[in-house]
Formats: sequence, structure tokens, C-alpha cells
Amino acid sequence: VQRPFVGTPPAPPPELEGATLWIKKNTPEKARILASGQASPMWILWTGRFFPGITLLSQFYPNHPRMMAQLQSACDPEAFRFEKIDFALAIGKPPWEAACVRNRLIELAAEDANHAWRIYKATGR
Repeated sequence: VQRPFVGTPPAPPPELEGATLWIKKNTPEKARILASGQASPMWILWTGRFFPGITLLSQFYPNHPRMMAQLQSACDPEAFRFEKIDFALAIGKPPWEAACVRNRLIELAAEDANHAWRIYKATGR
């Protein structure tokens, strides 16, 4: 991906390089990825994929902040569909992870050997 006005971002921390490479290799360029906590703009630069976050869309979509809060706290199925999530990146133990698995909204696609991160694929909307 060429980024003529942004330059080259710093490399991801070593413990997240595997997640970054997996996302770049195994997700479509237009994938929407739910991430632990507030999505860091660095993930967008590292992967070229979209990570919805409360501040990114709230000015354009009035329901976005409420839906993201419901999604981040309890993996609300309505919010999951509203945000059109394709993949989810769990670092640590985000509050949405267990609920999304329990609600069968995501299934494990990849994880690192030390369980520092897990990537899930959406099972359907």
C-alpha cells in the first residue's frame, strides 16, 4: 500500500507483528475490524484496514457512539450488524470477546503461541 502523504509508519511492537501480518495477508482490503478498546490509528496504518472507533464516525453517524459502546462492552448483536464487523482483534481480554463467542457472532481464525492476541472472523450478520 502506497501512502504518499503519510510516509512509513513505525513498525508494530514485536508482540503484535504476527497479528499485523495475518490481517494484511488474510483479510480483504475493505474489511472492518473490531479491536480491543479504542482502535488505535496505528492499526489502520500498519494494516491498511478499517478499525471502527467512537471518534472516527460519530460526527457522520449519530447512532455510532451508542452502537460502539454497546459493541465494546457486551458485543450487542444489533451493534455488531450496524457496524458491519468482518473480523475482530482481541488483545488481552476485551469485555466483548466472550459475549461475541457466546452469541456465535465470531469464530477463532488465528492466535499467537503466547495467546497475546486472537483474531476472529465474523460468522454472519
